[in-house]
Amino acid sequence: AARGGEDSNSGVLTPAAGSESPELISGGAMILYPPRWVDKGLVSTEGMSTVTCVPLLGGIPAAVLNVGQTSSSIIMPTIVDLGSPFSLMNVAAGKALGLEAKETTMTFANKPLSALPLDEKLPLTAVADAGGRGQIRPLEQALVGDAGIFQSLQLIEEPAGLIGLDVLGKGRLILSIASQQLWSATPGAHADE
Repeated sequence: AARGGEDSNSGVLTPAAGSESPELISGGAMILYPPRWVDKGLVSTEGMSTVTCVPLLGGIPAAVLNVGQTSSSIIMPTIVDLGSPFSLMNVAAGKALGLEAKETTMTFANKPLSALPLDEKLPLTAVADAGGRGQIRPLEQALVGDAGIFQSLQLIEEPAGLIGLDVLGKGRLILSIASQQLWSATPGAHADE
């Protein structure tokens, strides 16, 4: 039984009985909480991985992640993009990870992209030295290219990435711009993932 509800007139999630905040009652929903609710402890992040973000040009949040297997991983900023259906990384990141890209006919903002065939999932781990802990959902596939977003944010020379809904859209996710942190359900921790 659902503990919250949807107001049929407005399409807005309403708080569950006796609760101050709405609860996610179906996958794919986005809930916008009032400013600083997470920081004040009004939204539970218990059991979730914590990833520190850094603001890029224009305040765009970038998660600081350790990408790859332990022996060959790299720390890089990864733009948090809730509007992108896929994740990608710049050419410098692909090279640093030792991944060989295969040519595709795909483009993103008129820039060519190559596919990174991943023999195994590429772990995405929060950086402890930056205040993070735990892992978020790994990359199962990735594209590589110096897309316009990397050029606009001057993220061409050093490894950088963008995590989209293929990573962020599966399981519970909380993003606080005010505290520059992202919380993600730990992979495998919840049945709905």
